[in-house]
Amino acid sequence: MMIDHLPFRPQLRGSAPRRASAGTLRPRWDGLMRPGVEHAAALRMGLILAALRLLPVWRKRFLDATGILASVAPARSVADAVGGTPIRDEGLEASFARCAEITRRSSSNFYYAFMLLPAERRRALYAVYAFCRFVDDITDDVSVREPAQMLKRWREELDRVYRGQPTRPISRALAASVKRFDIPREPFEEIIAGVEMDLSRSRYDTFEELKLYCRRVASAVGLVCIEIFGYRNPLTRVYAENLGIAFQLTNILRDVGEDASRGRIYLPLEDLRRFHVEPEEILRGVHSERFAALMQFEATRARSYYDAAEAALSDEDRPSMSAADGMHAIYRALLERIIDDEYRVFARRHRISLSRKLYLVARVWINGRLRQAARRHAP
Repeated sequence: MMIDHLPFRPQLRGSAPRRASAGTLRPRWDGLMRPGVEHAAALRMGLILAALRLLPVWRKRFLDATGILASVAPARSVADAVGGTPIRDEGLEASFARCAEITRRSSSNFYYAFMLLPAERRRALYAVYAFCRFVDDITDDVSVREPAQMLKRWREELDRVYRGQPTRPISRALAASVKRFDIPREPFEEIIAGVEMDLSRSRYDTFEELKLYCRRVASAVGLVCIEIFGYRNPLTRVYAENLGIAFQLTNILRDVGEDASRGRIYLPLEDLRRFHVEPEEILRGVHSERFAALMQFEATRARSYYDAAEAALSDEDRPSMSAADGMHAIYRALLERIIDDEYRVFARRHRISLSRKLYLVARVWINGRLRQAARRHAP
């Protein structure tokens, strides 16, 4: 089922974000937190984190005010995750803890952006990420002998999730999350369908074919996330779809060499022909002027999807999309790093350092608070 046909429910899940007035100021601290001082900024943030851990009272106040550090607090109750009367459920607590650990250990860009969320929403996103991670790894893990059967079992487990009868730790946390945030099933089906595409093909002739893959494995994740974030404006769905495509295109550019080692080429073959690059050159890891021109073309396309996502996000929904803005900042920085390195993706796998991730997330958080302050003081 194409995600364009997913039912839209415009009511906001959770607290309503503050509406922005016309002409909202959008102050930034770019001048105060320049990339040249990002390592010092990250160090200061680390010292603040350490201090907060040593000062429980002030730490709790900070957590309650921002939600940015609740991931360092021990799990207490699952009342927020499942709704209703608070009931201690050690099994479900352990399931959520495992999902958080999977997200952290993966060194995912998502983990740091999720710091911007209140604990309830963050835990739900950890469950979603863990599900996506396990499903995606099925086609990448050579030790999985029957990936198609494994994906079939996960689809059956998804059915049990929506019946309220999960059988695995990750799906227990996912079941509580989809119930709490009323997340539709269709995007999860799309995610599995996208992973299944990796079992049947290793090439994409046109960008339209690749776009379908991107929408399934990335945009569908974004459509799940905005249900947890909460939104009002239907254009936020367009924002999620375009941002997901931008993320996946960035991943594809970063992983050209790694994918080639597995015999896969995600760059559209029509683009290879346009720039006179042979598939065998990519499989052999040949970096040439023609390859760099091809990659520049693809990077420009990725930038256009970042820009389209930004244009689709309304002021009324921007406060609730802080985590998505954090991911946007990290992935966009990754794309720019690949570009600055002249697309040398065969020699190395480009990454964003922990200090820069913290810097980018902190800047998003600060800018968001400044925007809110500007709205409060707007005439």
